[in-house]
Parts: sequence; structure tokens; C-alpha cells
Amino acid sequence: MPKKAQREKFIGVACALSVVVLWSGFLILSRYGAARTLTAYDLAGLRFGVSGIIMLPFLIRNGFGGLKPAQIATISLTAGPCFALCAYAGLSLAPAAHGAVLLPGTLPLFTTLLAVLFFRETLGANRIFSLVMILGGIGLMAKDSLAFSAPGQGWGDLLFICGSISWAIFTVLARAWQITPLKATAVIAVMSMVVYIPIYILFLPSTLLTAPLNEVLLQGIYQGFFVVIVALLAYTRAISALGPIVTTMITAAAPGIAASAAVPLLGEPISSAVGIGIILVTAGMVGAVIGLHRSDDKKSRG
Repeated sequence: MPKKAQREKFIGVACALSVVVLWSGFLILSRYGAARTLTAYDLAGLRFGVSGIIMLPFLIRNGFGGLKPAQIATISLTAGPCFALCAYAGLSLAPAAHGAVLLPGTLPLFTTLLAVLFFRETLGANRIFSLVMILGGIGLMAKDSLAFSAPGQGWGDLLFICGSISWAIFTVLARAWQITPLKATAVIAVMSMVVYIPIYILFLPSTLLTAPLNEVLLQGIYQGFFVVIVALLAYTRAISALGPIVTTMITAAAPGIAASAAVPLLGEPISSAVGIGIILVTAGMVGAVIGLHRSDDKKSRG
């Protein structure tokens, strides 16, 4: 039993770290400006169109796996259109650096609050200390990024926070309802496509037909396949193995990774505040992972 638990923790950490890489790639892609020609509605359309088509055969073959209509609607909306539209609309109003900090960066805070308030999840001293370090690091990065906000960017920042809250709701419910990764990915992708695509085609502004083909293909493949299917599979598997709080503590490293990668890829320098913030977030993430092993050791001795 201890070996099985240790294996689960290893799988969970590996999945969470893979999500960090994929989310960081999304942030770098946004900073590079590949999405500037497309509208936020186009990006969501590509995201759900590609992922929905890929996951449709799985959902037809396996069904909803006992999920109730209210559960289907909740996870589909929170991890689907609500999150995506908040993220993409935010990126159209505020710099990608703001999204990097406010989307994955605030996720541990909202997830922890929801898990403690509604599901009575307990926090040990190690988790509290790790969370404080992560939030302190995010605060430094936010102070540096948001200091240069232009008029009107506050609405984009507010959308990022709404997107983070939406994803936090999905995170705690996926664990509480014990939704398997494949089931969650199929339901969210297909139901988001069914709900969003008709509205998008009929009513929402689009530049998809006039956008460069390479940009459409790049966004469609990365957003629809890697960010939705691969990242969502890995994220839900990490939640199952580690729990919602530890998972979001690890994925909070995404802003720091994106900022670090932006130095050689985009020529964007890192300020001292951001550098210290990255160190604090990384230390908090490592502390959360070490805490997992310590809890396993206590259980095995008990």
C-alpha cells in the first residue's frame, strides 16, 4: 500500500509539472502575439471546435458515466466557456504578463478557500507555509506587472480573476465528484463545443476567415489539443492523486516559468521583484511536494 501511494504521488507531481509546461507555453504564445489577429471568440471557437471533435467519439462510446445533468453543466461551463472567454477577453484588454500572474497565480488562493469553506479540507502547517510563500511570490510579480497598467486594463485584470475563480470551482468539484480524467476531458470538450460553437457562428464577431492560415493552425492545434485535451487530462489526473490544493500550488509555477522563458525567447528582462517572486513561488511549490512525502512517511509509520 505505501508503494502504491508513493506511485500515485509521483504520477500526480509529474502530471502537474506537465501542466505547468503546457500553460507556460500558452502564456509565451500569447506574449509573442500570435493571437492578435483573431478575436477572443475565435480563440474559444478553435479551442472547443478542435477538442470537441477529437473527444466526441469517446463520449459517444462511453457516455457521461453516471454524471448528473447539473454536474455536467457545472464542469462544462466552469472549465469551458466561462474560463476560456474570461482568459481570452482578458488578453485582448490587458498584457499577457497580467494574465500570467492573475490566472494560474491566484488559483491556489481561490482553490484553497473553496476547498476549506465548502469541503472542509484541512491545511497542515507545511501547506499553509507553502501557500504563503507562493502568494508572496505572486504578489511581487503582480506588483511589478500591474505597476505599468494603462487605462482600461483593469477590466482585463478583473476578467483574469474571474477566470481563475471559474477554474478553481472546477478544480474542487472534480475532486469532490471523483471525475476521471478522460471523462472530464470528454464532457468539457464536447459539451463546450455543442453549447458555444452555434452561438459563435451565429452571433459573435470573428476574423477567422481573414486571419493567416498558419496562425489559425497554430492556435487550433495548441489551444484545442495541447491546452484542452493533454493539459486537462494531466490536470484532472493530478487532482485525483494530489488533491486540489497541492495541484494548484504546483501549477502556480507557470508564471515564473513563462517569465524565465521569455528572457531568451522574447528578449524580455526580469526585474529583481519578479526574480525574487519566482524564487518564492518555486520554494513554495517544492515545499508542497516535500510535504507530500512527509505525510506519506507519517502514514507508513502510523
